[in-house]
Amino acid sequence: MFYERWHIRDPVREMELVDVLLRNRGTDREEFRQWWRGRSYSPFKMKDMDKAVSKILDAVRRGRRMAIFGDYDADGITGTALLLEFLREVGADVCYILPHRVLDGYGIRPSGVEQARRMGAELIITVDNGISSSEAALRARSLGVDLIITDHHLQEGPLPPAEAVVDPNRNDDEYPFKGLSGVGVAYKLILALSEALGRSTEPPLDLVALGTVADMVPLTDENWWMVRRGLKAIANSRRPGLRKLLEVSGNLNKAITVTTVGFHLGPRLNAAGRIYAPDVALKLLISKDLDEATRLARKLNRLNEARQRMVERGLAEAEEAIEREGMLRERVLVLMREDWHVGVVGLIAQKLVQRYHRPALVLTRAPEGVLTGSARSIHGFPITHVLAGLSRHLLTFGGHELAAGFSLHEEALEPLREGLISAAREMLTEDDLKPTLEVDCLLEPEEVNLDTIKILKALRPFGHGYPPPVFAMLGCRVVDARRIGNGRHLSLHLEKEGHLMEAVGWGFGELGWTPGRGDLVDVAFGLEEHNWRGREVVRLVLEDMRGSKF
Repeated sequence: MFYERWHIRDPVREMELVDVLLRNRGTDREEFRQWWRGRSYSPFKMKDMDKAVSKILDAVRRGRRMAIFGDYDADGITGTALLLEFLREVGADVCYILPHRVLDGYGIRPSGVEQARRMGAELIITVDNGISSSEAALRARSLGVDLIITDHHLQEGPLPPAEAVVDPNRNDDEYPFKGLSGVGVAYKLILALSEALGRSTEPPLDLVALGTVADMVPLTDENWWMVRRGLKAIANSRRPGLRKLLEVSGNLNKAITVTTVGFHLGPRLNAAGRIYAPDVALKLLISKDLDEATRLARKLNRLNEARQRMVERGLAEAEEAIEREGMLRERVLVLMREDWHVGVVGLIAQKLVQRYHRPALVLTRAPEGVLTGSARSIHGFPITHVLAGLSRHLLTFGGHELAAGFSLHEEALEPLREGLISAAREMLTEDDLKPTLEVDCLLEPEEVNLDTIKILKALRPFGHGYPPPVFAMLGCRVVDARRIGNGRHLSLHLEKEGHLMEAVGWGFGELGWTPGRGDLVDVAFGLEEHNWRGREVVRLVLEDMRGSKF
């Protein structure tokens, strides 16, 4: 077993399968029909959208130079690229700035405003940042520079004194959907500008899908249809940069899915901002030159490989320290090492959570001498709430329930560690630390068919906040089982009630046991369509397997 517990959400199914799946994802047929039809709320329902449109179009008409100030992650990069292309298309004089993760940090600061002013900008538009940037807004005002903020993060303090603050998550905003990404908000701004200009052509959704999936915002409501259409746009994209990115990641001429973006394209775009400079990724996306796109895609691929090596090395060092120092006695992990790269500490923390199923905070030393860290958490330990209670030890912190960034002076590390350990003892039980697999419902053997696959296809794409279905079947008899792929994976045939089923368990060699012929097993699985000798068959893709009590 990979999971200590299975939570079967609907053990006695009384509804049709599609209704169970939708209900478990917080929606229903009527709501889902709205997604399917392309639900899209008016961008002018966002507070200050009218002000932002007026300011930007006035700047275009008057030839005032604009600077887009983006972010170094895939969401900020795609949003910057999308807005940059649109503004150039309508004749704007526009440049861009992407901050360096290590040298500049997150979000627009007074120094970023000054940089934009030196570039001749009279108007700055942020993408994917700015909701907490009051100092930058005051500096812009003192320099006579107009500032428009577009962001999607939560408002945690007073609104910055900008010309417009467009953010569906600002406290006084009544926009119906709060789950937009940074590129999603930029897309809405472009729709509003297009409407004001009388343009009927919608901007492409390829970059919207890229940034939305990479930023792991909920794949529901507006995001669902934008990503559904955007995945098709990626597959058919004429952007040289996207074509080359698909090529170097081994996905050219393959079906483009959320997995393609989340595990292949997104990490390569993010690698530039994590360990190098994000401009490489942006230039790739907007490039019109095939040779340049080839060079940039290969560079991103090399950066991603370097990033993977950093994470693997850091993870091994972290696991060694956890073992050596007996850290698993506590319900939270806090690790610090000076030579870990600031761009990968969040990835190390995430992998530690996946392995040990407890909150993990991973720190390193920033160039200015302070410690900087990333936190990843589990349900029951809302990390920003916990950090807020320990803010006396911190210089900065921010994030959401399951992920946060923070900084502190070195002498505050031990008091912070003690506070976290105390909070974890109080808030988490031993049961909370047991990995639990969420299962939608039990599936009958006769339901393993192409009709069920058809239902799943209609509900796609699945992703963060709208996960792919997981089913369970109890008391299956093993017909045969063998290891494949140098022993790393498992191929099985299972039988129940006269139905023979094919199954595969990727990585199931790690389970340490292979069931024998005639053994009874319980399996948790997803379903996929699989071509076998020219015919389509349905295969169980195992999530977990255990000996059966039935």
